[in-house]
Amino acid sequence: MKCILSPLAEAELVDATTYLEARQSNLGLRFLDEYDQTILRIVENPRAWHVIAKHARCCNMHVFPYGVIYSIEEDGIVVLAIMHLHQRPNYWIDRLG
Repeated sequence: MKCILSPLAEAELVDATTYLEARQSNLGLRFLDEYDQTILRIVENPRAWHVIAKHARCCNMHVFPYGVIYSIEEDGIVVLAIMHLHQRPNYWIDRLG
């Protein structure tokens, strides 16, 4: 199954990676590795995580306090947000179609 990263989610991924790398060397790379592992889990079993709003689901990362918000579309998985779990919980809700 194909996975598409929305432009806003891509910007959040870059922002989080940059922030973490500035805090500690290689922390941003570790974050990206965990993001990749989270995407693999989603693609392998997209319906495994609970619906949190309309057709959006959230798969939490294991080490970092982030969740990947995504929807299952006809042409694949669409990542809507890379959300920090301790900040502004529903800011991404207007990204739903």
